[in-house]
Amino acid sequence: MSRVLKIIVNVILICAIATAAALLIPSVLDVPMAVVDDVNMDTNLPVGSVTYAREKQASQVEAQDELLISQEGSRYVYEVQSVNGETCTVVDNRSGDGTTQEITIPSVVDEVVITIPFIGYASMALRSTEGLIIVGLAVVFVIILFILAEIWKKDEDDDEEDEYGREDNGEEDEAPAMSRRESRRQAKAEKKRAKKEARAARKAGEEDEEDEEDDIRIAEPVKKKDRQQPAKENRKETETLAHPGDLFAETESSMASAIADMMEQDQQNAASDPEMEEEEWKPAMPVRTKEELLKKAQADGDEPEVRDDEVSGVTLIDYSDIL
Repeated sequence: MSRVLKIIVNVILICAIATAAALLIPSVLDVPMAVVDDVNMDTNLPVGSVTYAREKQASQVEAQDELLISQEGSRYVYEVQSVNGETCTVVDNRSGDGTTQEITIPSVVDEVVITIPFIGYASMALRSTEGLIIVGLAVVFVIILFILAEIWKKDEDDDEEDEYGREDNGEEDEAPAMSRRESRRQAKAEKKRAKKEARAARKAGEEDEEDEEDDIRIAEPVKKKDRQQPAKENRKETETLAHPGDLFAETESSMASAIADMMEQDQQNAASDPEMEEEEWKPAMPVRTKEELLKKAQADGDEPEVRDDEVSGVTLIDYSDIL
């Protein structure tokens, strides 16, 4: 809406400037003109019109020329029908009656160039009180339109800022509304950045492809060595796993040492506690002899191996081979 009001204001200002120029400039340059700014003027021209003319020598007057005749406050435009030496026959086509008359041609005549309607009303307005009031009201009207256009423009700018505003922790940060030129510049800058990034990505991709090709070429002669190394490692692992007896031996020795430590600790606790000396000492685990364990294993159909741990001095019944 602000744009429409601004257009109206601009049109009014242009018309006012053009009207003032049309009335003032010809009078300053001594251009022949006839302003019909009085209703009671004796003329065959329309009220409010301005007729512009140019000076012409009498010898150059020809038929169908329109002449502006000014006599004692009257303004008439006649069309020449024929030229008879120093006189000519003219007809009044502007008033519509078509009367003809013969007039004497002066040495210099005014030939009509153009007649512009309505602009003579500005001169009429400046000559009367009512006209001055109308001109003042028109100026006030233009000022009001200009103020309304600026107010609506601010409202539209505020709406655009609200659209571009950001919310951060419940507070709105108003982003300044960008003009069209700034938005275009920003779009061009973004396009240039995108092109640069695309070029850089292409170069990086080409370099990566070249590096991959070099790595493939270098890796081809090394494949045989890489294949031999895991084979050797697998062999070593199979060799270590091929002797489970060593693992069982380690577990047996660790279990035997743990049991011996537990028995020594129980004996020390019993020695330090006098109440335990009076009572009969009973181990936490049932104590059985080697013969009892072997008889039980044979009754179950098993034949375990008997081993003596030299470190802890404990005899173990080995079920590893049976398992």
